[in-house]
Amino acid sequence: MLGKHDFRIDLDANTVTCPNGQTVPIWTSPSGYSGASFTAAMCRACPIKERCCPGRPRRQIRIMEHEHLLQAGRAMLKDPERSEHLRRTRPRIERLLGLLANRYGARKSRYIGSAKARLQAAPAAPLVNLNPISHRLALQSS
Repeated sequence: MLGKHDFRIDLDANTVTCPNGQTVPIWTSPSGYSGASFTAAMCRACPIKERCCPGRPRRQIRIMEHEHLLQAGRAMLKDPERSEHLRRTRPRIERLLGLLANRYGARKSRYIGSAKARLQAAPAAPLVNLNPISHRLALQSS
């Protein structure tokens, strides 16, 4: 199945182009929803329809509010150096976030209100940051 990343979204020209070369304008509804809709006639004659929109008569692409940031992020991930850095650092960060959620109870606030919730998180965050340091010191003393 073809994903949204296979379509060329041009925010400057306000258009979306499918992999087969069909271009449609981006529209915005009064409620703020933005998207691009390819007509059923366009999709019916398309040779890649079964990979693009299997079981549906046409393809629709949702344009998010911050689509320009999403596109910039996807472009950055294509850089091999940056993706390698993310591959090396993400597991460590995820492990610390899991520690924060499980050991220090950051999944749920004990209090009502954002100010009190921040007060709950204030002592937990330094403890999580000190955790790798304590493990390293324990290994050095052994």
